[in-house]
Amino acid sequence: MTKDMLKTRTIKQRTTKIMNGTLNPMINQSNPYSRTKGGKRKDLNNTFFRSAWEANIARYYNFINVKWEFEPKTFVFKNITRGSVSYTPDFYLPELDKWVEVKGWMDGKSKTKLKRFKQQYPEEYKKLQLITQKEYNEIKRKVAPFIKEWE
Repeated sequence: MTKDMLKTRTIKQRTTKIMNGTLNPMINQSNPYSRTKGGKRKDLNNTFFRSAWEANIARYYNFINVKWEFEPKTFVFKNITRGSVSYTPDFYLPELDKWVEVKGWMDGKSKTKLKRFKQQYPEEYKKLQLITQKEYNEIKRKVAPFIKEWE
C-alpha cells in the first residue's frame, strides 16, 4: 500500500467514526476506567459521568451558579494516523468561554492528547483549565460539606 493510499484510508476511517459518533472511544462505554465510579447522576439531569470527580465538579459549578456543558465538542487532530486522534474536554463553561479537564492522574495518552490539543488548537488550549488532584482537593475542602450529593 502506498503512502497516499494509507493516508486516504486513514481519512476515510476517521470520517466514518465522526459520522457514526464513535471517534471518541469513551462514547458508548459504560465504564472505560476501572478505577472510577462511572454512571448516570440523577441530581445532574441523569448525565453520564465517567468518574465521581467529574460529577462533583459539575455539582460545584451548579453550587457557584456557573453554567456548564459536559463534553460538548470533540477536537479532531489533523494528519494524525496513530494513537490519540481526537480530544474531548470534560466541560465547557459557555459564559466564561473556558474548557475544563478533570484529571486525577496523568497517563501517557492524556499527555499526548493535551500536547496535540495545544499544537493544533492553540487558541482553544489557552482557554483550558486543568483540575488536578491538588485543585480538586481544594474545591472539595471548601464546598463538599455544603453539597448534599457530593460523592
